[in-house]
Amino acid sequence: APHGVIGVFANATGGKLLPSDWWAQFLQTLEPLSEGYHIVEIVPAFGRSLLGSRYPAYFSSDLRKLASVLSALSVYASADCGVMHLACASRVPTYGIFTATDADEWGSYGPGNHVIRAYDMAPAEVARELIR
Repeated sequence: APHGVIGVFANATGGKLLPSDWWAQFLQTLEPLSEGYHIVEIVPAFGRSLLGSRYPAYFSSDLRKLASVLSALSVYASADCGVMHLACASRVPTYGIFTATDADEWGSYGPGNHVIRAYDMAPAEVARELIR
């Protein structure tokens, strides 16, 4: 039986946006490590999957509905972005992946939340940080 649901949001603005091949490598490592969990993609506001429509997806432009779905996740992971901050506020254990911005200033904070300082990390290393 599944242990829970991992939500992944692959969008961000500017230099914080990680390329699709980065996410593919991240997920290739995450999937076998997260046996028993389902992975769900949180789809960005433009309404298209950034993960090749590989996973079940959720999309809403209603922030209350999005926050409700985020709060039901077991784990949330994304780069530094607004949805990451909404996940923190929704009290889902949040893993903020920082590759461009200052993690000390913008990091996911509070109980159960984690900052991954991924400035010089390979996607597979980041995935292992999420599951350890």
